[in-house]
Amino acid sequence: MARILPGSGWSYIGRSGKVVVRHVATMDNDASAFHYGLVRVNQDRKWGLADEEGRLVVPPSYDGILDYQPGLGWRACTGCRSKTGGDYSWFEGGDWITLDRRGRKIR
Repeated sequence: MARILPGSGWSYIGRSGKVVVRHVATMDNDASAFHYGLVRVNQDRKWGLADEEGRLVVPPSYDGILDYQPGLGWRACTGCRSKTGGDYSWFEGGDWITLDRRGRKIR
């Protein structure tokens, strides 16, 4: 799969040239990468995880999701807020959980 940046934000396209995953989250000024077949997506200020077919494994319902952390998973928050300083952004506050490789809560 290849990533593209049309006017609506990052997306991944398949070999056919059709968009497979839309609303891909940004990581280090690029599209978030897939980890274990899932990628972070954000739509209407909510975050979720999509698979390589574009199915929402975790529908956008969280206020933030951090990039995959090896040995841990994805950290997702409710009630957190996105903060920006210079070239960086992060999430502050809220209640945090961890999602596994299938997008299920593990903590």
